[in-house]
Amino acid sequence: MKKILFTVLAFSLFFSFNMVWAEEESELSYWGWGPHVIGINEEISPAFQKIHPGVKVQGISMGPWDLMDKFYVAMVSGKGGPDCSQLVRRVSAKYLISELLYDFTDFMKEHEGDFVDSLNRDVTSVDGKILGIAVDYGPAVVYYNKELADKLGIDVNSIVTWEDYYNVAVEVSKSHPDIYVQPLYYPGGSWGSNYWRLWAQSAGANIYDEHNKVIRDNEKIKAVTRFYHKLNTQVHVLKAPVNDPSIYDALREGKLLFWPKNSYESGQLAQQVPEMEGKIYAFPWPLWSKDAPKYTGNWGGVALVVPKRGPHADIAAEFLKFFAINEEALVSLWFTTSGVPAYKPARDKIMKITDRETFVKNLMKSIAVREVGPWNYIDWSQTEKILGDALDSMMAGSKTPDEAWEWTENQLVKILGR
Repeated sequence: MKKILFTVLAFSLFFSFNMVWAEEESELSYWGWGPHVIGINEEISPAFQKIHPGVKVQGISMGPWDLMDKFYVAMVSGKGGPDCSQLVRRVSAKYLISELLYDFTDFMKEHEGDFVDSLNRDVTSVDGKILGIAVDYGPAVVYYNKELADKLGIDVNSIVTWEDYYNVAVEVSKSHPDIYVQPLYYPGGSWGSNYWRLWAQSAGANIYDEHNKVIRDNEKIKAVTRFYHKLNTQVHVLKAPVNDPSIYDALREGKLLFWPKNSYESGQLAQQVPEMEGKIYAFPWPLWSKDAPKYTGNWGGVALVVPKRGPHADIAAEFLKFFAINEEALVSLWFTTSGVPAYKPARDKIMKITDRETFVKNLMKSIAVREVGPWNYIDWSQTEKILGDALDSMMAGSKTPDEAWEWTENQLVKILGR
């Protein structure tokens, strides 16, 4: 990771804190995975030590699902846990217990308007407390092979709505049957349900209401599912498991035109098809109508949390606050992982940087013109499995879109009691 000059920022942040800590020698543990841990150890912890010389933070790398299991046990028992941690945000609802996690509500109120508002609901407990910081997210865009689009005479600027997108997809499928319009994750399972959710979330739909109950006879969701089925059965799609090598092969061979996906795919593309640098662009997620809310879906992102029973909970919370608004750290992570900073000043700063960019051209520009639609992640691990089974059945032709959704509703109520 590129070295960051934190010194000026770190000392300016020092004066913004409400409390000066009595310094004592202590080492905090941070559980996480991927570039976040590298950033903690190489950049963010040393910067924090400029404010708190006696405090060192050690990032410990773990697999995300192993981490989630171990953290839950530690959080409930009060033993063997870290001082602070990141969690997979979309499945963090069961961890949001106000008696066990540090309360960041006051911090978020101090920074009201500075963070992407819709992400706060992902880390809010049933009693209304914000128990984590949504530090980054993965908004969806449409990636495309610009060289192929130019060859086919497609002006992506003319694609404003999903109907526009569909019409282009149908025309390409008719005139160039050797070209895949987009991938379809099939069999998709839970990954397929998260892919479908990008469309549902961007439509302003939801599975669960504000009381965490299944919305019955959900016409919005049915309409999205019908369109999703039409989009993936009436045009030429590449059926493959999530992120299967065949998708990257099709891109490499100039046979895949579009790929609706989250921002993290930019980093994946850089690893999988480095020879296509400068050839893959992005355009904004299409709208459901020209006057519809300018929403996109989100797939990805972490929550930063502190177990309240830890011996260093207060200073660990200060460290996470420091991390969450440290523009230099967040900008650096963006160019490493393509996780978009939830802290808007950092996102704005990225827009002004001209000497660096991600692997995909126009990515941040395409992200900045959309907001993430509201979504209620309730019992999401179980929900995505039930939904994924229904979607696979629909794509196999065993259920119509309406039957797939009605079956999903009934299963969610029956199995989850929602």
